[in-house]
Amino acid sequence: MNIVIVGQGAIGLLCYAHLVKSEPLRLSLLASPSFNERQFTFTNIDGKDETIAITLANKETLKQADLVIYCVKAYQLNDALAAHQAYIGKTAVIALAHNGMSSLTELPEAIQKQPILAMLFTHGSKKLAKDHIVHTGVGQVDIGCVNNTVDIDFKQQLMQLFNQYFAEIFWHQDIKAKQWLKLAINCVINPLTAIYDVENGAITSGQFTAVTHTLLQEIVEVAKHQQVSLDLAELESTVQKVAKATARNCSSMRADILANKKTEIDYINGYVDKLGKLYQVNTPENSRLWQAVNKLSGKR
Repeated sequence: MNIVIVGQGAIGLLCYAHLVKSEPLRLSLLASPSFNERQFTFTNIDGKDETIAITLANKETLKQADLVIYCVKAYQLNDALAAHQAYIGKTAVIALAHNGMSSLTELPEAIQKQPILAMLFTHGSKKLAKDHIVHTGVGQVDIGCVNNTVDIDFKQQLMQLFNQYFAEIFWHQDIKAKQWLKLAINCVINPLTAIYDVENGAITSGQFTAVTHTLLQEIVEVAKHQQVSLDLAELESTVQKVAKATARNCSSMRADILANKKTEIDYINGYVDKLGKLYQVNTPENSRLWQAVNKLSGKR
């Protein structure tokens, strides 16, 4: 299998560091022009450092790819896909690994015809420098088709490959429920940690109980209109578990705010606000946090 990973962020390099260990695999990284590193330091979950050599991808590599994994921010995705669509082979599978959600119809028209996977990572990964990442927490990888189905041989090969290097990986016939679960978690932890400038564990305190309940209640109502059934009590329990498991972590949205970078809030709470308006479902708490993070981002 020939795999190209797009994006040199924390998840992109984490994915690269794991998959590069597979000898038969042809793996390369398509990075932004400002990233010209030929290696990076990977601190694994046990705290041990190793140097990972990078094979940089280009247009020719894209043409030969069987799988292209986009590990970019949600707001960067469309531009990246538009720039690459002329080079990606028509049979290549595209995997989207980003926070938040957006409509498939918003993607470039030619890309919509490709087999597209959602690839949801719950592993913790932190970038200490542009050439150094730390694996901060073991999670799982959930994968499923969002449009056309993939060949059974491709699916088996992909699952076998990921099973070798990631703790848990699951294939879902219907990935939408998992996408909404991750969205719900992000709608709570990301904006609250960014607005209050706290680590993830702070979300478990009583200060955030009421707002967490309201946020998730709104999401449950909106999800019904997408034919997704979510249990409010289970969502609240899951958010608590994730916040405790990543208690010392800095959320990606808080990190973006602290680094004066654009956030993915438009694709998280902003996505709930957008669907709420579409389906005439009131989402005042999600809308409030969406606007608050954008205001905070604008100030910085």
